[in-house]
Amino acid sequence: MLVDDDPDLLATFEAVLYSKGYHVISTANKAEALKILQYTPPDLAILDLAMEEEHEGFELARHFRKHYPLTHVIMLTDTGDFTGLNFSSLENNKEWLPAEVYLEKPVTPSQLINAVEEIFNKA
Repeated sequence: MLVDDDPDLLATFEAVLYSKGYHVISTANKAEALKILQYTPPDLAILDLAMEEEHEGFELARHFRKHYPLTHVIMLTDTGDFTGLNFSSLENNKEWLPAEVYLEKPVTPSQLINAVEEIFNKA
């Protein structure tokens, strides 16, 4: 599942993931993602940290951790630039940061594929 409010990013990452053989369900916000989850819990969720609401990605990631603990989570963020917070240095703190991998935007297609493949190679 790919959740981001940027339609260009959604289209690009969806195409890249499809080209590597992944089935992708994409949506632009938390509300739509929660509706989809009722029918199809994914193996992997790639979430934008801040969408329509500032912490929407965190809330959705916490929902995955609570209700779908087997779903892997990658968080896309661009907040490090203005907060100075390096999310990747905190990846092992699953209680506070509910994702396995944090990628700082702009994320290249190869960075995304590398992160996805690394997660599935560990599983």
